[in-house]
Amino acid sequence: MGKKQNYSVVILAAGLGTRMKIDYPKVFQPILGVPMISEVVRAAAALNPARILVVVGQHRRLFEEWRQKNPTGKKNIPLFLVDQKPQLGTAHALMMAEPYLKKSPGFLVLPGDVPLINKEILSALVARMKNSRPVLAGVILTAVMDNPTAYGRIIEKDNRIKIVEEKDATAAERQIKEVNSGIYYFRNSPDFWEALHKIRNDNSKKEYYLTDIVEILSGEGKKIVREKISESEAVFGVNTFWDLARAERIKQLKIIQNHCLAGVRIINPETVYIEAAVRIGPGTVIWPNNFLIGKTIIGRDCFLGPGNFIADSRIGSGAEIRASFLYEVRCGQRVKIGPFAHLRPKTIIQDEVRVGNFSEIKKSVVGRNTKISHLAYIGDAHLGKDINIGAGAITCNFDGQKKHPTYIGDGSFIGSNVNLVAPVRIGKKSLVGAGSTITRNVGDHTLAIARQRQVNLARKK
Repeated sequence: MGKKQNYSVVILAAGLGTRMKIDYPKVFQPILGVPMISEVVRAAAALNPARILVVVGQHRRLFEEWRQKNPTGKKNIPLFLVDQKPQLGTAHALMMAEPYLKKSPGFLVLPGDVPLINKEILSALVARMKNSRPVLAGVILTAVMDNPTAYGRIIEKDNRIKIVEEKDATAAERQIKEVNSGIYYFRNSPDFWEALHKIRNDNSKKEYYLTDIVEILSGEGKKIVREKISESEAVFGVNTFWDLARAERIKQLKIIQNHCLAGVRIINPETVYIEAAVRIGPGTVIWPNNFLIGKTIIGRDCFLGPGNFIADSRIGSGAEIRASFLYEVRCGQRVKIGPFAHLRPKTIIQDEVRVGNFSEIKKSVVGRNTKISHLAYIGDAHLGKDINIGAGAITCNFDGQKKHPTYIGDGSFIGSNVNLVAPVRIGKKSLVGAGSTITRNVGDHTLAIARQRQVNLARKK
């Protein structure tokens, strides 16, 4: 852990996301399973600032719930929520944070909708501020973009910098590729706050824009410089769902690249979705159209065939899974799942189990080397090892009011189209005849048949 710093971080997160046409803060939109605001907070927390302030507008309750999950990932960095009511622009948002910043020698300001920002870029910005002589009033983080549409352009004349919004730019100014990222570091001083309160709201939205402070400070002879980066993707701002898709794809390809460099083969990466918290062991091969969600862990030397959806599950080494859905499942080593299997929460699949096509398992334990090869439903059950479940066999676990358990002992054989009406126990090394409906317990080493005797009658010619 790096040395604790004395400056603060202010994250502006009060935007409602009107361009997304949603009725809650856009910063909660996830990018590969992580809310955008959490990505920004983590990048800021990596600097070890004295504190992080998040300026919020409506839906404070959502931010409170989010804060309880410790989005900084650290216990020694306090995170405060600052209310902005009403929401009157970015400069007004910083005004709301003023009482919290009195003891900070400086503060880093960044928007909550730049989920690709990273520690290295923020560190360079802070270092530029701290290492410059003479003392600076502030540093703007700028980027060179091939397509600068919608971004404010950076104009420098006579050693003075100003930011011109695109709607106010001339044709010549719109050709400028260097843009404002919306990320700044300001030195805390009476001059700064005086300049901030000089910002006017004489614009169509009647809002106070933080970009105006650059021209005000420069006009007063205060030194503002820019820290220009070539990695424009890092400051890509998300305003629409199309922006979100673009940002997510950029981050996705980096995640996939890291997995590939760590020994995972991913066939046709453009078709694979892997969230940020997923871990995959080396030697694993992933075919197209796999979705790996949440805190999923895939072991070594696994084979994920086409079309899997695996969420918050742990898969042991050597597993083979094809075209199946798994939610909150724990699988042992060398299991074979699918195609078209559905494994639901609280299911434990032990080593070398086979779960075949069109089988569903819910809240059950399946013992080692047990075979559930096709067309079965196992719910609220505990199956021992070396069991064979025939096609069409089901546990009838629900009586219309509550669920009941089924227990099947080691080495038993359950024939095709068997109904096990829970609660019921099948002993070890027992055999249940095909087509039976079992309503009573079956002991060890027992043959159970519960079906009508077949009758063959001659037909009239």
